[in-house]
Amino acid sequence: MFNVTVSENGRLVDKIEFDEQNIVHCDGGVAMIHRDVMQSCGHNGIWYRVAYAAGIVAERGALLNAMEAMTKEAIQRLRERLETGWAPQADEIDRSVPQVDALNWERNFEDAGTIVPLGITYQTIDRQPRKTGPVIHIDEHMTYALTDDGFFWLYGSDESEKVRFLGG
Repeated sequence: MFNVTVSENGRLVDKIEFDEQNIVHCDGGVAMIHRDVMQSCGHNGIWYRVAYAAGIVAERGALLNAMEAMTKEAIQRLRERLETGWAPQADEIDRSVPQVDALNWERNFEDAGTIVPLGITYQTIDRQPRKTGPVIHIDEHMTYALTDDGFFWLYGSDESEKVRFLGG
């Protein structure tokens, strides 16, 4: 284990612990493990990893912000790919983009003239109702939708019962 404290003008900015596979970011007692952040680090040596993580902290303010930025960038790349007509497969979607099975989903429109829904109301396998943020992209057959929250596989009421049965 290797510990690095990042400070600016005497003010603590971040504490980062490194081991062979993980980075643990400590912020006021809350720790986050950032394996994905380090995947794009080109070298495996500890000082390369320290420099890479310090660069992220300097550029984005914290490793946590880096994870959020990675997710946003991955969602934007996915949107661009979907707009080319690409048909997504679950195993071809970047791991940074959360994927959700949206059961018994409904579109939330502001008015009847809107083509793309403002959001989606859905249930998860545990039957808890949830809502998404604004829809960025939805396919013409309404089998999936992309929002700032992630990628949603859309299942109607008949399909939802099958998914629930298979999922538990």
